[in-house]
Amino acid sequence: MNNAVQNGTKTAATIYMNDTDVYKSFMDTLPTGIHATPYGNYSKSEHPVILFVYRDGSLASYFNFEQVMQVYRGHSVDSIDWERVKYLIEKPMNYFANEDECGFSLQSCRNNHTLVVTGLLLGYPVESTIAWLKGDISVKSETL
Repeated sequence: MNNAVQNGTKTAATIYMNDTDVYKSFMDTLPTGIHATPYGNYSKSEHPVILFVYRDGSLASYFNFEQVMQVYRGHSVDSIDWERVKYLIEKPMNYFANEDECGFSLQSCRNNHTLVVTGLLLGYPVESTIAWLKGDISVKSETL
């Protein structure tokens, strides 16, 4: 996932760090336009356990809000707070590293607008998020 962010095929990812030396090396080698910050609960040791890796800008820099909304509506998915989605996709990417600030966890979002935003952030195919919202697919609750 980290490589996908760095090569431009995904906008953001969460990655796990389990070694201080790897963490320091990783932080020192981030290319221009790619950033990393601690995500969620992290260790009190010398390095965070989870990093949020993200590209410059906001989701609106990479996705056209009107087109995203049209795709969902074209698949009869209308139970989305589109005003909230628009608000969130205009926020800078680092906003999503702080669960308290953005109001949800990327690893356990529970409502439709956060699923749409998380899908865009982490590079899920829109069709997969649509299928989830329509109840065509599901996951075990312990994986949320």
